[in-house]
Amino acid sequence: MRYTALHILALALVLAFLPSCDFIRTLAGRPTSADIEAIRRIIEEDDSLMTARRDSVESALEAARRAEADSLAALDSFALAGCHFRTPAELGGLDSACTLSRYAIAVGAFRKVSNARKMAQRFDADKYSPTVVVAGSGLNIVLVCPADRIKDLYVSYSRFRGEPLCPKDAWVLVNENVNDVQ
Repeated sequence: MRYTALHILALALVLAFLPSCDFIRTLAGRPTSADIEAIRRIIEEDDSLMTARRDSVESALEAARRAEADSLAALDSFALAGCHFRTPAELGGLDSACTLSRYAIAVGAFRKVSNARKMAQRFDADKYSPTVVVAGSGLNIVLVCPADRIKDLYVSYSRFRGEPLCPKDAWVLVNENVNDVQ
């Protein structure tokens, strides 16, 4: 078939006046280049958000693993020091939830509340935060160095153990009514 100059000119004019492939896509009901670009941006933003969330979760998990490892190390250190743990249930319960912390070092247990108060007064209130709680068994227990995390308690216990006021038979009260704080 022979193309004449008129045919070639007509084809050139048609091609020149067609705006782009987007015109044909629009006629066919397909997404245009702008639509495709907008979708690509949305997908990239979603990917960025998912990556940030994944990183945040991984960071939180790593922090939890470190806290667990620190807690286990503190428990091992308490065991090596020969320190015992007791719960309020082992003491017949606590008549009051005076201790708001998860852990505290018990430095004495007395039948007479006056003896417990005398012992509590021997401790510097700012440094040791002494308190007396009454166990269901009738014992008045002197607690010092309250802490919500076991590793913090071990730091206090390590310092306190070297003090002349620290009895050799000090033990740790674990308040079951307060959750661990990591």
